[in-house]
Amino acid sequence: ARVVSRTLAAVTEPVPPIHSRQAPTAGSPVTPGWRTDFRLVLGASALSVLAVNATRPIVTYQALALGASTFEIGLVQSAFFVLPVVTAVAVGRIVDRGGEARYLTLAMVLYTLGSLGAGLAGSLILLALAQLVFGMGHIINLVSSQAMIANRGPREHRDARFGSYAVANSFGQLGGPLLAGLIAGAAGPGPGGGGGPHARPSPREIAPRNRRSPR
Repeated sequence: ARVVSRTLAAVTEPVPPIHSRQAPTAGSPVTPGWRTDFRLVLGASALSVLAVNATRPIVTYQALALGASTFEIGLVQSAFFVLPVVTAVAVGRIVDRGGEARYLTLAMVLYTLGSLGAGLAGSLILLALAQLVFGMGHIINLVSSQAMIANRGPREHRDARFGSYAVANSFGQLGGPLLAGLIAGAAGPGPGGGGGPHARPSPREIAPRNRRSPR
């Protein structure tokens, strides 16, 4: 009964505001400048999630413009998750040893390279490779940003920091598809704009060719 009552009290206890001036408790390490680091993590996370959710729909259009079949589109999109599945545990260990900030910077670089590669890819193989780079940047960003949130700042405010992190990611998830629609609409016939090899095929071009013509 005591264990249950203590658990209920811990769950219902209100979380202090993240910017509280309360002094940290004993054994709660605080990194100097952790508030600035936390704001940078929120901004970087929101922008990275925005980039992921904006790029993935455009990659589908890019694959269609390159003549991909439905199965090949699935393969290109799945390439994004290959490296995160294989390297997630190793990335966590590397970030622990090397520090979060430098790997968060590396993640932003990989995001940029993946985005440029997806936009300039002239074949499905290059498009899949761009997705591999993008996915690697994503898993590094997730691990390093969450490690910074957990390890920097007072422990008693950790839950509030993770809540703010989730809100920042939600804004990125909300704005990504909207940004993709604006980009695709402004580009005209296709994600790359204009005609040429990267032009998005028209509905007639991607419709089944065995459809009977009207008599």
